[in-house]
Amino acid sequence: MDEMKMRIVEVVGQFVDLDEQQSVDVSMETDAELGTMYAVSIPVKRVKAEYDAENDAYMVGAQFVYDDEGIWNDDN
Repeated sequence: MDEMKMRIVEVVGQFVDLDEQQSVDVSMETDAELGTMYAVSIPVKRVKAEYDAENDAYMVGAQFVYDDEGIWNDDN
């Protein structure tokens, strides 16, 4: 369970700033129909600027590719 918690925090930490003074909580519940379910509560301070759509730095460095080849072709 500790390794799972560590890996989840590692992945989520790529996108948000975590409040490391608060603990990450993992709870487990078993449901007759759904089986084992996990809930993970991670204390998040803020979304990192490069992933925050309301921030001017959002998508800085992103490269978009527009491919209109064949757009007017009836074969598509």
